[in-house]
Amino acid sequence: MTLSEKYEIDQLTDNTKIEYCKQCKDCILQGDGTPYSNYYQKGSCVIYAYSKFKPMEIIHNKTDCEYREVFNDKDKNNSNNITE
Repeated sequence: MTLSEKYEIDQLTDNTKIEYCKQCKDCILQGDGTPYSNYYQKGSCVIYAYSKFKPMEIIHNKTDCEYREVFNDKDKNNSNNITE
């Protein structure tokens, strides 16, 4: 029996459909200025800088991140009105 025959009945998970780090999507700490973490689903951010990684519970959406900070509409409006 070949390996493909052995596992042909197994249903594999399409991991591209899983949204990791959902809570990081609108967090203002999602990027740390390196090319390794500029996307919210990456394993690092400002708090968990590159070479240190977010805990697996946060990546797999099992627990809330205690450092999460989100811009609200009031903050966005104030940041647009800054004059030099």
